[in-house]
Amino acid sequence: MNTNTPSHTPPQSLHPFNGTPDQIVASDKSIQNAHKALLNVIVAKNTPKTATFDSILRPILLLEDASAQEKWGNFMYHRVSPYKPVREASRQASLRSDEYEVDCGMREDVFRLIDAAYATRDSQGLDEESLRLLERERRKYIHNGLLLPEGPQRLRFKEIRRRIDQLCGEAMEHLDESTAGFWAKPETLEGVLGKDIDIIDLEQGVGPEEGKESTRRDYFIAQANFANTNAALFQEIVALRDEAARMLGYPNHASLRIADKMAKTPETVDTFLRDLVERTKDGAQRDIAQLLRYKRQFCQEHDLDFDGRLYRWDRLFYDRMRKNAEFGVDDHEIAEYFPVASTIDKMLSVFARLLGLVFVRLSAEDLARLSPTGRAADVLWHDEVQILAVWDDAESGSGFCGYLYLDLFPRAGKYKQDMTLTLGPGCIAADGARHYASTALVCNLTRPSLKKPALLKHEDVVTVFHELGHAMATLCGRTRYERSLDLPQDGVEIPSAMLEHWCWDARVLARLSSHWKTGAAIPDEMVARLAGIKSLHATLGLQGSLVRPLFDLRVHTFASREDAETIDCGVLYNQIEHDTWMLSGPAVVGMGMNWGNLHLTYDHLLSGYDAGYYTYCWSEVIAADMFYSVFQQDPLSRTEGQRYRRLILERGGSRDLMGSLCEFLGRETNPEAFQRKELVSI
Repeated sequence: MNTNTPSHTPPQSLHPFNGTPDQIVASDKSIQNAHKALLNVIVAKNTPKTATFDSILRPILLLEDASAQEKWGNFMYHRVSPYKPVREASRQASLRSDEYEVDCGMREDVFRLIDAAYATRDSQGLDEESLRLLERERRKYIHNGLLLPEGPQRLRFKEIRRRIDQLCGEAMEHLDESTAGFWAKPETLEGVLGKDIDIIDLEQGVGPEEGKESTRRDYFIAQANFANTNAALFQEIVALRDEAARMLGYPNHASLRIADKMAKTPETVDTFLRDLVERTKDGAQRDIAQLLRYKRQFCQEHDLDFDGRLYRWDRLFYDRMRKNAEFGVDDHEIAEYFPVASTIDKMLSVFARLLGLVFVRLSAEDLARLSPTGRAADVLWHDEVQILAVWDDAESGSGFCGYLYLDLFPRAGKYKQDMTLTLGPGCIAADGARHYASTALVCNLTRPSLKKPALLKHEDVVTVFHELGHAMATLCGRTRYERSLDLPQDGVEIPSAMLEHWCWDARVLARLSSHWKTGAAIPDEMVARLAGIKSLHATLGLQGSLVRPLFDLRVHTFASREDAETIDCGVLYNQIEHDTWMLSGPAVVGMGMNWGNLHLTYDHLLSGYDAGYYTYCWSEVIAADMFYSVFQQDPLSRTEGQRYRRLILERGGSRDLMGSLCEFLGRETNPEAFQRKELVSI
């Protein structure tokens, strides 16, 4: 970390995290009551003729910003609090907030004023941030059906929305509660490592890369059919989405969903995905050839027939075989070079250099001084949490940026995934004073043992650096309103996806690493083996990953209502996979196209990524363009880091993100760097 630490006290106190269940409930109700009262006042004092951004939306935004820290603090507890009653109160508060926001989004009296303010937007002299917020707010109400005439049509739309929510909830519950498994006799599990079979727990699963070919095939088919209960639900969901979109004047559901994203239209997404498919063909063929070498050798050694095909259920089996034979990367050996404490400090030092920041770890005395109660414990939800004050460095003006919380290790009741949460917004209050951001890195890293400190596997290094990238976006944001920091769904992962490239660069890894015993940096040959693993069959893997977004786009761009109601989604998915991925699938061995329902085995199309699955590969392509075009020569360039901060992080979603990216790159984005550097066959 940067040691040139400011000696002055942060200008903003820390938020308390000592709430009780009753306090959380009361706070949640108070926030909603204040919001509802403001909406009522706005409606009472304004008419469509007098409605402007300043009289309608600005007061709402200012109230939301003023209450955001308390509101998000209430919701934070259910992910991190060690106390079950507090977690449950927080969870219920979050659900009530969601319900309240749905109700607000259906207020026709407020929408009439928003719509009227939008109609006169050109005469109001609005800046880009305000105009984008006004457009987004109006679109929200329109997507809720408020432009539909009252009567049967609007009632039908509301009925569709309720039914979709119900069906998605049921389908996700089926996935969450599934106990589906695959049983196999020990003699069929050829290749399974001894550690994978626990004599105490005979139900421990094995992955698709293990076992005889027939066992792998049977496992694959079983895995593709474990969620068949959701088949009828999904068919109804996509048909209802299509009907609702057409009612709102869109040709299909994807057009509705993509309109406010970077891509803008389904046609743009379709062109993007099909271009990637074409770019993967040569490399995927080379990857298959390499894997077939190992399959041929394996078949010869085990007196098995070799038919010259690489099947879906073969890929991971021979991928692991080649990985072990040619690269021999030991995750635990690599982890020795990345102790948690020093590695995170070194990560922060990289961000300090790039972005012009200073990170100051706060002591117990600092916490007490900054606590509203004067007690350090009251600003922590758990005693393991660390808080850092974040400042601009002297060259950047020495201004305060906000607080970074670190909650790194697992415990009972804590959210199981690694994530970054915004605890308080960076925004400008009604009196013109700046409110500084707070953000938390919440992880479940392996705890220290009696013999070793806590260590990070390389995949953990990538994850933590990625999540810290989200934290830097929050801390460096300089928008007027909190809402403006939000990026479109297909842009939110681009900055952090770009930063993942730092964790594969030998220069950066040398800077981040320090062997827990000797202090030595990670050896170059070990980094080279890591790089080999990254490139191993990457093109074939990408080609396979395009199946889901292609299917997602297809089932949300039906040509007609009849298609939406009659096309078999399982057959459609299997056909797309057959046409896209160059591996041989079940159809080749006589199973036709009705062999499984892989589209039902993941929840993305039920939980907000409908017509949005493309965002994963979209982000990877743009992130690679940014890194290789700007940072590859010097990943620690302060000059480029400052440009990145100014043009991307500070603006957030207050300006068109694609425009900001083009300004950063000096041209339009393109996939050339991604293909040249990432789609490499070895």
